[in-house]
Formats: sequence, C-alpha cells, structure tokens
Amino acid sequence: MRTSSSSSKHNRFTLVIGIGLLAGIAMELLLHASYLAEDNALRLTIEQLELLGELFLRLIKMIIAPLVFTTVVVGVAKLGDSTAAWFLSASFVSLVLGLIMVNLLKPGAVLQLPLSDL
Repeated sequence: MRTSSSSSKHNRFTLVIGIGLLAGIAMELLLHASYLAEDNALRLTIEQLELLGELFLRLIKMIIAPLVFTTVVVGVAKLGDSTAAWFLSASFVSLVLGLIMVNLLKPGAVLQLPLSDL
C-alpha cells in the first residue's frame, strides 16, 4: 500500500515529466517558427542539439549493459544447481545456433553501407 509521501513523489515525478514534455514541444515550435525561412540556421541548431541526444543515448547504453549483466548473474546465483546447468546449456546452444545461422545466411551482406570512422 502506498503512503502519502510515496503518492506525492509519484505525482511530482509525473508533473516533472509533463512539464519536460511541454517544454520540448514549445522549444520545437519556437525553433521551427523562428528558423523556418533560414534553413541553414535550423540545420546548425539541430546539429548543436544533437549532442544532447547522443549524450543521453550513450548514458542509457552505459547503464543498461551492467544492469542486465548483474540481473542475470544474481538470477543464476539464486537458482538451484540443475536449473543453473540448464540455463547455461540453453545459453550455449542458442549462442552456437546464432553463430551458425549468421555464417550461413550472412544478414546484411547485400547492403552497401559506408563504414564508420570510429
């Protein structure tokens, strides 16, 4: 059961998300309206704001991998011996099957995408 402080924190968080959503919409409308005639200025502004999006995505990736790893490790550690062996063998079989299928089917071989400089 939720307490009143938990409920107020939930409502405050919802309010902050809503304000952020409205601020993002307002910013997009403002930028679009003010730079509509100047295509080059809009492109420059988008490139500058793109850094924030890239930073956000990298932070998410940095958090997700350790979170998934620790969840799997703790889950396997709490399993019984036979269940852990089944989990590890199923993981091994799926990994081998995936490697075989990728080498046979070669997905993406017909795409001619440019290589990244990274």
